[in-house]
Amino acid sequence: STQSTWGYILLRLVPMPLVYREEVVRWHRASCCSFAFAFAALSFILLLIAPLLFVLYTPRFQKTQNQIDLTPTASFSSNYIYSLTDGANGTIQTGSTYSSFNSLAQATTGYSYAAASVTSSTNANTLLTTVTVTVPVASTFQPVQASIYLAFSYQTTDYPIVTLQSGLLFSASAGYRGSGVSATGFLKFHSTDPLNYGGNDTSWNWTPFNSSSFTASSQLPFSSIITNYMSRKQLTLFENSNYAWSPGSTSTTTFVFTLYIYNLKNSFTYKPNFMEAFVWGWAQYITIFFISYWILGITNRFVFQEQLVQTQSTDPLTKASKKYF
Repeated sequence: STQSTWGYILLRLVPMPLVYREEVVRWHRASCCSFAFAFAALSFILLLIAPLLFVLYTPRFQKTQNQIDLTPTASFSSNYIYSLTDGANGTIQTGSTYSSFNSLAQATTGYSYAAASVTSSTNANTLLTTVTVTVPVASTFQPVQASIYLAFSYQTTDYPIVTLQSGLLFSASAGYRGSGVSATGFLKFHSTDPLNYGGNDTSWNWTPFNSSSFTASSQLPFSSIITNYMSRKQLTLFENSNYAWSPGSTSTTTFVFTLYIYNLKNSFTYKPNFMEAFVWGWAQYITIFFISYWILGITNRFVFQEQLVQTQSTDPLTKASKKYF
């Protein structure tokens, strides 16, 4: 006993070096929570790739059309076609800057022909283009109906970019002889198909009428010109126009078209490209992911802190386990 006492004292005074230490480890497992973890992990993976799958394999999303408001540029090309109707006998006077139209009108119809003078000006601050077309008429000619087509070059400078050769149509009439008509409106873009957001849409960047457009007399009436122009999938129209008819007299030798054309902001419908659709889909789904992740995290902490489910404590060394609740 004396020997053991001295051994104990020696052990306390001179501690032995640590050769091996066995730590006690407990793992708390909850089988029902493992499903929650698996669900969270699977949700994380799916929510990361969902935007890509959504864009690639959802036909409805691929057909989605967006709208954007842009202020385009419109330049008058000085080309025109006009038509005047005599109220006395119904004869028609016409003229244009297109040679095929003029030749055909003089050769195959009873139309009288007269070239017009054109002036135009643009105010960059108000986006107003003023076009004046002065038509010489005989003193015996009594204009009661007037129609005109003006050609424009139309382009947007921001995405989606569209470039086209288009114009405007305007018609007016009165029950008495006129010396001119003035109208105010704005140039409105119309398209039956959405524009391509990824690049410059130039599918209709060709003039509706040119020097070789008119090959038959049936194409000369202004009603046919309107029908031909309105068949385009991309065009511009003169909308919200209010006009004033100026009376004329036997001394009137000109008829003057005066158009005040505002080039205001237009709404353009376009089909988003892949990257825009992908980024938009990513933003939506990643937002859903963070909300789901936050809710699942709160639920997981609440389950363990409040010990709402049965867990099993396992000693990895002895493989012994004990249940806790």
